[in-house]
Amino acid sequence: MQKRKSEDSKDLKNNIVTTVEGTEIQRSKTKRIGGEYFTPNVSVFNIKGKNYRITSPAIAYDYTTGEYRLKEEVPYYGVVGFVDGQPKLGYFSVFKGGPNITITDYNGEVKNYPLLSTKIISEDSEYKEDLSTGNFRIFKEGGKNVKTLKTYSIGILHYNANAQNPLVASVKKHFEKNGLFISKLAEVLGDCLNNYSFGIEFETNNGTIPYYKVFDNGLVPLKDGSLKLASGKYPYEYTTIPLNGKKGIQAILNICEDLSRYCTFDRTCSAHIHFGNIRLDKVYLLAYYQLIRIVQDQMFKLVPHYKVDPVKIANLEKNYCQKLINLAFKDIEKIGTTKNKTLYNKLVNSNYKVLYAFLAGQDPQELSESDAIAPGTSRRNHPQGDSKWNRRNRYYVQNLLPAVFDGGTIESRLHQGTFNADKILGWMFLNISLLWFADKNTLEILSGDLKKITLDEIMESYAKSTSHYEFLSPIFANYLSNRRSVMRSLYSKEDYLGLDEIKIDGINIKGLFLNSTVSKTDELLRNSLMIFNNKGYIQAKSESWKRKLSQDRLVNIDSHFKTIEKNVNIE
Repeated sequence: MQKRKSEDSKDLKNNIVTTVEGTEIQRSKTKRIGGEYFTPNVSVFNIKGKNYRITSPAIAYDYTTGEYRLKEEVPYYGVVGFVDGQPKLGYFSVFKGGPNITITDYNGEVKNYPLLSTKIISEDSEYKEDLSTGNFRIFKEGGKNVKTLKTYSIGILHYNANAQNPLVASVKKHFEKNGLFISKLAEVLGDCLNNYSFGIEFETNNGTIPYYKVFDNGLVPLKDGSLKLASGKYPYEYTTIPLNGKKGIQAILNICEDLSRYCTFDRTCSAHIHFGNIRLDKVYLLAYYQLIRIVQDQMFKLVPHYKVDPVKIANLEKNYCQKLINLAFKDIEKIGTTKNKTLYNKLVNSNYKVLYAFLAGQDPQELSESDAIAPGTSRRNHPQGDSKWNRRNRYYVQNLLPAVFDGGTIESRLHQGTFNADKILGWMFLNISLLWFADKNTLEILSGDLKKITLDEIMESYAKSTSHYEFLSPIFANYLSNRRSVMRSLYSKEDYLGLDEIKIDGINIKGLFLNSTVSKTDELLRNSLMIFNNKGYIQAKSESWKRKLSQDRLVNIDSHFKTIEKNVNIE
């Protein structure tokens, strides 16, 4: 005993102490509390100017941020990891209402707990996601895991995503605050949008995206009166808020993944896209209408044959996507050739009155030119009422009504139902190319000089206008080639409804966006990071991941990785 005291005395003289965790360390590097020595950030933590022992019931380790915090600031207690396959419970500060996990806890009781992140569940774990709820549990042997139509507990759902729908404002607010991991593919494509905004409507026939995932990507669940199941229930239509830029592209990529995982669609479903930040004047709308008339037969070659006449071929009740008709324009080609300003204005106004009458469902002979309201972003009363079902002339391949009456957008209605991001992105950029081409070639279109223009030429022209021509050009060409080839094959097999393609909708298409070099880079980056919350906390794997990434000249891998390491590239 005398010898140990002597050694202790010697240690103190050398400023060496033994901490409560049994480590010998310099005294200056410890905190002394109640005669005992503690190692800062190991056995004692300074939180808001006060020291707390690791055993203090007032603090807890926050698995979200990776630090000890006051327990009152870490409100969630749930599954934070697995040890030898068994759930480990702990505290965390961020939880978006899901998912939950059903486990047998330390007391042998079966309970539901919040789950820190789906990323902590390995692929070989016995805990699997319930596709009807989005929560995790152990399935009994032989148990079925199916997609199911569930009711959202978020009040009454509306038919439209407009100002009268209170859910829209909530989703917009959440989306603006919510951070998304921006992939390299989204960065590149976000640079190619030419400032156009977009909103997509996805129709489903079964399944439910979990509530906690809906808001993150700017998605609003709606009732769809046009789709009624045999059970009498109405499946959901999921529509996005107006999106733009790289965050908008990323949201679409995420949404397509979620829809593929949790929902289904059939031949009765469609995918509609609204485009905003478009040019809004009379002559542009005339040119755009005429351009669609020129290329619409080519557009129908990219979709299943039943779209030509869904009532006759698919036995549907109504044709919701007719070809634009030949309106009674007079001398419209002279708009593109005349040098006389007075004549130009007269021709624009007289022909726009014809277009306006078509959109308003009225007889142009009964209207004056002053009755024909110019396109714009303000909302106007439609002569046929506010209900969209009463506005008969919205059911065309391109719906121009919103450009005049509903906030200044144009809706593309032709595409069949799909959750495939390659098809959605390809169709989206096809339509953006058309909007851009009509803007840059307005007078040439109206003059009749471009009556033989092709979709290939239009998309190639648009690709050249971007800063990513070498990336976009082959993808655009592959997209058009693939869609035509697939539709010819379906037609040759008399599969006019495109049923065979629905079966393989989840497969990425060779040569398109998700099989590009940029997208493969994203896959490696996703595997190298663990993103836990919208504040940017990440847990990176080893540097060896960077060495595995392609050095393709189109993608500056190193700078992109550093950007992610710095702030997770959160938008």
